[in-house]
Amino acid sequence: MKKLVFAMLLLLGLAALGWGEDTKMKNVSTLQPAADAQLTHQKDDNGNTKLKIHVYHLAKPDALTPAREAYVVWIEPNGEPPQNMGVIRVNDNLESEFSTRTPFKKFKVYVTAEDGPKVTTPSGDRILEANVDRD
Repeated sequence: MKKLVFAMLLLLGLAALGWGEDTKMKNVSTLQPAADAQLTHQKDDNGNTKLKIHVYHLAKPDALTPAREAYVVWIEPNGEPPQNMGVIRVNDNLESEFSTRTPFKKFKVYVTAEDGPKVTTPSGDRILEANVDRD
């Protein structure tokens, strides 16, 4: 409980420092029903979108059935194919933080369990998802 309170205070602090909008990512997985995530986004000085994802209660990918090697974060702009933005590395407390930037203002962001970190197409095993619209 203390970790949850700390995480919420941290997110509030980031928002107070101008970290932008917070969105709770929707858990869409039967593989990971306890997984939870908060996505924060904002416009940077160059007009890009900065994303920060805080993930909680996410089992390590090799503990899944079937086992996977990595959790990949995808951005899918409207009308375009999804882009692999990188890997979420889960710590021993089943938590993670992931940050990236994208030139897009309106897109879907989601996390999938994959057989490797460098896949070019999502497997379809979505864990968490959210929509971002900076307009």
